[in-house]
Amino acid sequence: MPKPKYILTYISLLYLLIATGPASAFGADGHRIVAAIAENHLSEKTALALANIRGDRDLASLSLWPDKIRGSAQWKHTKYWHYINVADSEPLDRVVRSSKGDVLSALEESYRQLQLPEGDISDRERREALGFFF
Repeated sequence: MPKPKYILTYISLLYLLIATGPASAFGADGHRIVAAIAENHLSEKTALALANIRGDRDLASLSLWPDKIRGSAQWKHTKYWHYINVADSEPLDRVVRSSKGDVLSALEESYRQLQLPEGDISDRERREALGFFF
C-alpha cells in the first residue's frame, strides 16, 4: 500500500496516463472511472481527509465540476487548465508550456492548495482545488 502522502501523486500519474490516450477528450466517464479507481486505493486517513474536503459530494461528481464550469465567465481563466499539447515524439520535459496554464500547472497548483494548512484557504477553495485535481 502506498504511503498516504504519495496517494495524490499516484492519482495524478494515473490521471495523466489515462488522459494521454488517443482520444481527443477525457469525458465524464473517464473522470468517473479515475475517481472510482482512486477511491478504491485510498488509505483510511486519506479517505477521511478527502471526505472532509468534499463534504456531501462524491468524488466522481466533484471530478466533473471543472468541466461543467469551464464555459462560465467567472472561470474563463481556467480554459487552458484542461489540456496540454504534446507531440507524439516530444518528451514531456521539453514541451513549451502555455503562459496561461495547462493541465500540469492546474495539477501543480491544486496540489499546492491541498497541502496548505487549514485556515489558509477556505473550504470552498479547497473543494475547488480537489475538483481540479481529479
